[in-house]
Amino acid sequence: MNLHLNGVTKEDQLTMTPRLDEAIRSAEGWVTGYQQFSDVSICITFEIDAVHVPRLREELLRAGLRLCNDSERQIDEFAAGSFPGLEVEGSLQVTFLHESEHFPHPHHHHHHKTHSNVSI
Repeated sequence: MNLHLNGVTKEDQLTMTPRLDEAIRSAEGWVTGYQQFSDVSICITFEIDAVHVPRLREELLRAGLRLCNDSERQIDEFAAGSFPGLEVEGSLQVTFLHESEHFPHPHHHHHHKTHSNVSI
């Protein structure tokens, strides 16, 4: 059974990576790999017994990660079911929101539209 989690955080990658690693281990899971896509995203693969999936959510939230709705729904399914002894292969995709603030923001076009609408 697979679990694909997506989350966002305002923390930086150096702070969060060990924290997420610790969160997975605190929930009785074990990290099997890291893949860094860019400065703004990493994917951590892990394995965990299905019975510990709800605990994993608590640990990730405590670590400062905000899970997307789909991830929450997947965890709810594990929490509602009974999967004794079932091993889950998981992936955790983390997006670091703070990194994008270092880049200059392009001027959004919708700002210009508001000026043209002022005459209404």
